[in-house]
Amino acid sequence: MGNKPYIPPKDLQNKMKPVTPGDAAKADWTMSYRLQGMAIGLMAAAIYCYAYLQYWPKTLIISAGIFGYFAGWVVGTWMYKKKD
Repeated sequence: MGNKPYIPPKDLQNKMKPVTPGDAAKADWTMSYRLQGMAIGLMAAAIYCYAYLQYWPKTLIISAGIFGYFAGWVVGTWMYKKKD
């Protein structure tokens, strides 16, 4: 084999579509909303834990961040407008 790199056969190579500029712009747009949703979810969980529960359950905080991330993704996708 020597120092030659391994190239997989054509049927095993990645069949993903190339990223178009429109897809990249949408991904950048929704990333902002995803991070905002995660931050809002974490802040809401922290306020709830501090004010009502008086202790910090890890699963609640983690699940609030995950839920906020996906809620931000949905909102970002809904708010995205294509620039023509």
